[in-house]
Amino acid sequence: MRCILTVEFIIMCILSRSSYERKISLQRGASVTVPCHYESKYIHHKKYWCFHEWASFPSCTVLAYVNTTQENMTVMDDPAHGLFTASMRDLRQRNTGRYWCAVEIIGADVKEEFHISVTSESELSVLGSRVSGEEGSSVSVQCLYSAAYQNKQKQWCRSTDWSCYTVERTHTSQNSAVQISDDGKTSFTVEMSGLKKSDAGWYWCSVGDVQVPVHLNVTDALAKHLVSFVSTVGATMTTIAGSEMINMEQTPPVEQRPFPRHGSIMLVWLPVAVGICLLVILVSIIFWTLIKKSINLSPTEETQERSHGPADHTSSALDQDDVTYSIVKVLTKRKTTSTTEEPVTYCTLAETNVGLYASIYTYINNILIVIFFTRNYSKY
Repeated sequence: MRCILTVEFIIMCILSRSSYERKISLQRGASVTVPCHYESKYIHHKKYWCFHEWASFPSCTVLAYVNTTQENMTVMDDPAHGLFTASMRDLRQRNTGRYWCAVEIIGADVKEEFHISVTSESELSVLGSRVSGEEGSSVSVQCLYSAAYQNKQKQWCRSTDWSCYTVERTHTSQNSAVQISDDGKTSFTVEMSGLKKSDAGWYWCSVGDVQVPVHLNVTDALAKHLVSFVSTVGATMTTIAGSEMINMEQTPPVEQRPFPRHGSIMLVWLPVAVGICLLVILVSIIFWTLIKKSINLSPTEETQERSHGPADHTSSALDQDDVTYSIVKVLTKRKTTSTTEEPVTYCTLAETNVGLYASIYTYINNILIVIFFTRNYSKY
């Protein structure tokens, strides 16, 4: 008998829950995602999102089955969490009406009813319908309501088990601590601290008979620490790479200086060496030309050139004097000329050699000056 009463009580609770209508007030152009929970035994059953403007459930029109996407609607199944979600976008006043989350079974389908009204100004809204927090940290949700709901009861309710938290009390459950504070004018704030992974899921901001859904995601603390560690390592590697680049741009150490200095010296000395070679070749040509001239100008030829004039004079004198005297005279004159011309020839050669030595000295001096200035320049 007791078991029968218990079963009847459970059925009545399910029916009362299924027949409870949630009222959602939205502004024109807004979007909403409604969670629809079902039992694990219905995982492989068909689920759908149904609508009618004013009639009851049997007369509703199926808008979409799960895992389908239309122009302004998406219905997705999430069997791992035992629910499917119906998302509607860019809502207009024609979208106002009654909606049902339903699961097809033999006999009467399991359903949950919602009434969505789309107006110019919503009665209840939330700043961020999806919030996320790290495990062990805290998260806050701000629910905004109109002036007509200032004195209505404000609650924060969990969608799965219908557990609700009221204003101005700190509720500590087996999961996290929940505190709700109301400013009494336009909004109330829900703060959940000490988050755990089990806190993740769907919640409802509730004021009077109006509700709005909010999804809470709790991230793993280790993931954040890993990301922080990777970021720190990346920043460290970037800093090391930056410092290495700075060190490379700075002046190299003393033991590394010869490497770039050898290159610069080679760049300076290469044209200097080519210039010196050209100067040596030029000096050699000039030296050889002067020597060749001095060799071609022999003493015999020079004596003949100088004796040409006196020979003519002797021949002219032969017309007036004796032949015998003239011959003696000529012989005397040629001997005299040869004796007097020999020193002159050597004097000319001496003058030529002196000029040649002076030219060679000048070129060598210029080369030494170029080398001196080149070595001083390479020091800088």
